[in-house]
Amino acid sequence: MNVEITAFIADVINNRQNYGWIVIDADFIIHYVNNAFCRWVENQKYNILGHSLSDAFYQGKKPFYRGKDLSYQGKHNFPLIETLEVNKELARVECYIPIFVKDNWCLVNTYLKRDQSGKPQYVAACYTPINHYKAFEEALEHIGVDIIRSFAKAIDARDTYTGKHSEHVANLMMEFAEFLGLPRTQVNLAYLSGVVHDIGKIGVPEDVLNKPAKLSKEEFTFIRRHPDIGANILAEISGFEKIAEAVRYHHERYDGMGYPEGVRGEDIPKFSRMLALCDSYDAMTSVRCYRKPFTINQALEEIKRGAGLQFDPVLSKKFIDLFQKDLFGVNK
Repeated sequence: MNVEITAFIADVINNRQNYGWIVIDADFIIHYVNNAFCRWVENQKYNILGHSLSDAFYQGKKPFYRGKDLSYQGKHNFPLIETLEVNKELARVECYIPIFVKDNWCLVNTYLKRDQSGKPQYVAACYTPINHYKAFEEALEHIGVDIIRSFAKAIDARDTYTGKHSEHVANLMMEFAEFLGLPRTQVNLAYLSGVVHDIGKIGVPEDVLNKPAKLSKEEFTFIRRHPDIGANILAEISGFEKIAEAVRYHHERYDGMGYPEGVRGEDIPKFSRMLALCDSYDAMTSVRCYRKPFTINQALEEIKRGAGLQFDPVLSKKFIDLFQKDLFGVNK
């Protein structure tokens, strides 16, 4: 391996060799796998390194990508492919891996190395086996989560810049709630709040949602309405009262300078304060036409700077701890 890829691997992997790691380049050629990954796929390094994903795992069938609807040959590698295609690091993406020996479900984090022009050069993926997601999905079947999630995806599809934003925020909300030690019923509500937090954008014109330049005062008025629109929609669903409340206030700021009502401090519902962190983090690490995406560490530094102003200072520290101290976070 060259010095560049060796330094990238050392930087992202650090002391987390007990998780499954794989690193590929922009042409899907595999440059690194660790022993844990080899054990899980029941293969040897010499059969993997230097080969493409398609040759190593899918008998030469090339993984493919269809716009925002991700459809791949080999779903266990889709976070790697999505990261390359959308130029965005992913955090805590749920993934099904049929080749795992003991556990078919995992969470995946991806890490990008970009070239000087900002294009992806290498991507590393860390696979952590889990099993609680499946039980979680089953526990929510009675409220038609699939229908709600489909509605949220339809909203995301209207916005050029959000992609899988609702899904990412929902996964972050669930992990954050679990990290805070909230009871399972609260974790479920946190997840659903993430899924539907932008549902009010159905009332925002697409030319405003997708405008690449700075919004006018009148256009920003449309944007400011979406928390209320979303909350009013959700308030009509029995059992969604807390979720509607979380959505209504997720753009409030801790210093009282947010919208729609200018609520401040702990008068803002806790789920809304959590949503503000998860929503902002995913927005910062997403590609925008006017700037490059933030790295994970850059986004966490912005959250640290905004603690006590935009964000709840106590929850901000906990959110940063989630990334720095938990099993899946960046160990820096």
